Amino acid sequence: MTYQSAADSFRPSQSNSRKELRVEVHLESVLGSSMLGKRKVELLDISNFGCRAVCSLNVEPGTKVVLTMPGLAPIGAQIRWSRQGCLGLEFATPLHPLILHRLVAESREA
Repeated sequence: MTYQSAADSFRPSQSNSRKELRVEVHLESVLGSSMLGKRKVELLDISNFGCRAVCSLNVEPGTKVVLTMPGLAPIGAQIRWSRQGCLGLEFATPLHPLILHRLVAESREA
């Protein structure tokens, strides 16, 4: 299920190939794994199913990571792609629409 109940108030990412709404955010988060250690990243966009983060590391697709976003418990994710200083992550468990809404609201308040 994709989050679309408040789509009018969100500005989606420009990608036309996505099946779910991506919302632009600017959220300081922490990405971690046994191979990477812990790294601060900035989330640039997010959906129920994943996000895009700025990260200077080149991480292999398929790498399992843990992402800690503001005010949330760490969640599991998998790297889907890595290019041009950014990573695409797919969450192991989709975010609940209310959690997504709260993260977007917090990003806009900052």
